[in-house]
Amino acid sequence: MAPVKALCSERFQDWRSKFSSLGVKCKEYTGDTDENDLSSLSTYHLILTTPEKWDSLTRKWKDNKGIVQMVKLFLIDEVHLLNEEQRGPTLEAVVSRMKTVRGAICHTQRQTQEQHHNDSQTTVQNHRDVSEIGGE
Repeated sequence: MAPVKALCSERFQDWRSKFSSLGVKCKEYTGDTDENDLSSLSTYHLILTTPEKWDSLTRKWKDNKGIVQMVKLFLIDEVHLLNEEQRGPTLEAVVSRMKTVRGAICHTQRQTQEQHHNDSQTTVQNHRDVSEIGGE
């Protein structure tokens, strides 16, 4: 994520040429992007965006859960702008939201794993042995 569209465009041009030979697909997703089908973002490996655009996408993150869940690394260029009066609040909201989303996703995954474990206990007589082998 870069603070301005011009920097996103610059990084997009640079990284697209560098990473395309490795099969890494890049997407520029800024206010200039005319993207109505958000699910198409899931076909990209690198998404270069601005805080404002990512804020609008993730504000209702549960509606766009598939896209938000695919984020494995969230890189922020010019993170010192958190203290900047004009752009800082949006950047801070995005950073905070991504931490919240990651926590919710991890919590849901743990619940799913626990549920799977609990389900197996009702059908497996030696569930304690299985748990020890499984590391739980």
